[in-house]
Amino acid sequence: MNTALDKQSLFNKSLGAPRSVKCILFDLDGTLIDSVPDLAVALNKMLLDLDLPVVAEQLAREWVGNGAAKLVERGLCHHGLNADALQSMHAKGLDLFLEHYNDCCADKTVLYEGVAQALAEFKRHQITMAIVTNKPRRFIAPILEHLAIDHYFSLLLGGDELAHKKPHPEPLLHCMDSLNISARSVLMVGDSRNDIEAARAANIPVVAMNYGYNHGRPIEQDKPDCVFASMLELAKQLAN
Repeated sequence: MNTALDKQSLFNKSLGAPRSVKCILFDLDGTLIDSVPDLAVALNKMLLDLDLPVVAEQLAREWVGNGAAKLVERGLCHHGLNADALQSMHAKGLDLFLEHYNDCCADKTVLYEGVAQALAEFKRHQITMAIVTNKPRRFIAPILEHLAIDHYFSLLLGGDELAHKKPHPEPLLHCMDSLNISARSVLMVGDSRNDIEAARAANIPVVAMNYGYNHGRPIEQDKPDCVFASMLELAKQLAN
């Protein structure tokens, strides 16, 4: 995968004819946007409210990817809380975190380089796009609107809308059903093991971005169909 020819060959072999992709399901955090700066601010304000020490942004970067409840749990567990203390504090901590995040969710969040251009390219090729994230639904639209990319997506699905989150396949299957698109025409694009496992369980191909949030683990180890260093690189492959 070290040359353009190698990557194109692998991409075509894994996904079939590139122009058969009619729909892309995007993860959000770590795939389209770098949201860690705002998530870390909200997490640290929660910790201060609970009289616990703040943590470095890099730690929050390693904890992101399984939804707000899991992020709060990891933040609390970092301070050595036992199971009883964690159980008693988690619900309050989650409420505090969501309250703080509501106030800052788009303050420092940015698009990754090349994302805006790539989305425009996908739209030019008439590819339907949807967001499938473990982030609570109420934060998705404000962030997309602030970053001026909300108009690209036909469907937004948050992690609190169905019985299961990724890595369960239900969110992906729900999107395909809602958009009336078959698995053979869908591509999942994410940055973490959760995205890959969900796509495998839904029986759809998956490519991964290598710059996102995978708990410090190289995404190549989780064996997506292909790995890209930028969203624009993926757009160019789909246009071939």
